[in-house]
Amino acid sequence: MNIRKARAANKAAAAAVFVAPTTSFLVIGFAVGRVTTDTPQGALAVAVLIALGAAIASCLASIGGPLLILRIAGARPLRQNEAPEFQQAVVEFGHLLGLSPPALFVVEDLAPNAFSVGLIPSQASIVVTSGLLRRLRGRELQAVVAQRLVLVSDYSMLLGTLLGVLVCPIPLLADGWRGTHSYELLTTRDYLLVSDVMGWLMLIAWMAAALCLRIVRTVWRPEREYAADDVAAHLTGDPLGLADALESIAGASRPLARANRGIAHLFITNPFEGRADGPSLNTYAPISRRTQLLRAMSIEAPDGRRLRRRPSNDHWGVT
Repeated sequence: MNIRKARAANKAAAAAVFVAPTTSFLVIGFAVGRVTTDTPQGALAVAVLIALGAAIASCLASIGGPLLILRIAGARPLRQNEAPEFQQAVVEFGHLLGLSPPALFVVEDLAPNAFSVGLIPSQASIVVTSGLLRRLRGRELQAVVAQRLVLVSDYSMLLGTLLGVLVCPIPLLADGWRGTHSYELLTTRDYLLVSDVMGWLMLIAWMAAALCLRIVRTVWRPEREYAADDVAAHLTGDPLGLADALESIAGASRPLARANRGIAHLFITNPFEGRADGPSLNTYAPISRRTQLLRAMSIEAPDGRRLRRRPSNDHWGVT
């Protein structure tokens, strides 16, 4: 994995994700304008106004996105003397990657899990659950920290954050709107009028939701976790540490209490594991396949466990 190419690809994908809502609303606004106005000029004016509002909303959502995600997850700042082993691992591997020390947060939940969030590496946040801090120790905890920091370094964190605040909520809102809408209090005449309008709105909602799911499927693929696992294994020199950590997390069989479908893709493993209300779009690499690849790396290593190759600051550092 070439970190420079990965950064460039993730930045390009993040830019596409940022402009996607505005572009979508421009098209939708033009369609609405054609229905509600008599001229193409009027339709274009409606489209521009709607797209401008979407652009402003996207900017505000992006700026406040990391804080919003932290609040959705129920994260609190990690206290200075809390989890010293975790804090030391963040400093050590952050230094190897050339990263500024990220802000550290904890979610009070027994389900072991972790994610990273932020727009730029110098303002990143690493979030872990209290269950992960209790369940993982030593090399396993270090491996998880390294894997999350790799996603900070290659700007996967930026892409995941923008997906969480700009794209993923749209299908959720569309599903909720379609599920709660009711015509029970309408007369027959009103029903015919409203159903025609609602039919257009439902079509627009369906198109927007389908487009957003396509965006997520395209830019956030399971292969991203394979690549991050590979780099983290070479960063720590211990692929078995990450393999054991992933198996330990998966073996907990406990879903996250405050799991949210809009940010579920950020986590190292599926926070909805074992629940029926999880995200319909699976963006997670199978744990069994991830651990298989990691254990194969350890077999290829000179002493069966440790890897000699470690990425240098020049190659992996943030520029």
